[in-house]
Amino acid sequence: MSVDEFIGELRLKDVGDMKDVDYAIPESNGKMSVFQKTGDIEKGIAHPLVIDGHISPQNLQLVGRNESWLLKRIHNHKCTLADTFLFTIDDDGNENFIRRGG
Repeated sequence: MSVDEFIGELRLKDVGDMKDVDYAIPESNGKMSVFQKTGDIEKGIAHPLVIDGHISPQNLQLVGRNESWLLKRIHNHKCTLADTFLFTIDDDGNENFIRRGG
């Protein structure tokens, strides 16, 4: 399952951001069981700006940001685009950054 497919599966379970997930388990029937963290305030949907080192120009435009802004944010994490596994931003501007391999 690709990261894009994973995020789509979360949306089908009414989960807007993967950081709200405690566990996600792919089942043998091809579906996914999702267990959400409790106590979090809903922050809207998370828009993936980088997936596996690749920028999503459509999502950057959707959230009103540009590539220069994104590369600066990634640099603030002391990382390069190629080493970025996932970078999302939700509708409230909250960012989620995951480095490749960690």
